[in-house]
Amino acid sequence: MSETKKATLVDLFIPRGPSIDEPNVVISVNGKNYVLPKGKTSKVPEFVKYEYDRAMRAKEAMDVRSAEMAERAAEEEKNPVCT
Repeated sequence: MSETKKATLVDLFIPRGPSIDEPNVVISVNGKNYVLPKGKTSKVPEFVKYEYDRAMRAKEAMDVRSAEMAERAAEEEKNPVCT
């Protein structure tokens, strides 16, 4: 006998972006899409919030890495290394 579990719902707030951004964010988990409005709090399963948070951490890490690479390129431009 199989028993289906109900996912626990949690609040997820997605901030608005610039006015030219899409008004919604689509989060897909295991083939199911969740269309969530920006600027509002939505009730979502815990795993959807987890995926959103994971994606935001990855974006932040990419932004930091990109800034480091740009800074390094600017330094190399100022001080070229001759081989």
